[in-house]
Amino acid sequence: RFGGLFDFGYSTGNDGLFGFSLSRFPYGLYGLLASPGKGVIWYCPVLLVAAWSWPRFWRERRALAYSCLALFAITLVFNAAWWSWHGHWSWGQRFLAPVLPLVLLPLGMTVAHLSARFALWRTALVTCVAVVSFGVQVLGNSFPYPAYNAFLLQDRKSVV
Repeated sequence: RFGGLFDFGYSTGNDGLFGFSLSRFPYGLYGLLASPGKGVIWYCPVLLVAAWSWPRFWRERRALAYSCLALFAITLVFNAAWWSWHGHWSWGQRFLAPVLPLVLLPLGMTVAHLSARFALWRTALVTCVAVVSFGVQVLGNSFPYPAYNAFLLQDRKSVV
């Protein structure tokens, strides 16, 4: 559509600001995973609990685990090298949202395997994770991101 396989309609211009760049990759990777404004670990805290479930998932369902990790890694690398890794105008990491269920898959398997004698712990774990995750989403939806972005830009202009 735009004349090349990797041409997505964003003009690169003379300065090469748009498109993919390996020089921006480390910054984009940090931003996608851990930055305070967009990092997925802050906007999806259940990922930290799901990380605990991965060793068992890897042992029992190796092919599925490999597939899930491969899809997550491909999405992560692709978006980290993109000029607009942050996907502005939204809280959290919207570019990783489609693959997050794959990363969370082991958590469901682990919770299902907890025996009846751990039923209280299982309920407490699920409730805790649900409340924290819901709380993060409520905070994010309580204040519109465009207004926050405008506030940051206004603050930056007053400093300069």
